[in-house]
Amino acid sequence: EWLSSRCENLAVLDLSWCGNYGKIKPSALQSFIETCGHGLTTLRLDNCHVATPAVLETVVSYCLSLKDLSLGNCHLLNLPDFNILCSLESLESLNLYRTMVGHTTIVTILCNNR
Repeated sequence: EWLSSRCENLAVLDLSWCGNYGKIKPSALQSFIETCGHGLTTLRLDNCHVATPAVLETVVSYCLSLKDLSLGNCHLLNLPDFNILCSLESLESLNLYRTMVGHTTIVTILCNNR
């Protein structure tokens, strides 16, 4: 809450390698995105243990200006968890390195983000 009030114009958020060992809770990240995600154009959650299916749903719902999304090595996400990303339509860059995303999902995401 303290941080959210200071990030109204936030465009880039990089939490890569953060949240491991329970230092950041997924619910806290969801709340932050709900408050400050409307202006995000870049979100990096590489190797981030708070990148959960619920967080991805929040990102898709609130980060409507998102152009760059990086979820590299988010090994806690399973194959069906990536389907929510098919709703994104403004992506220019997507990093899914070392994830369990499926071929069909990747094709759908690419087709929706021409």
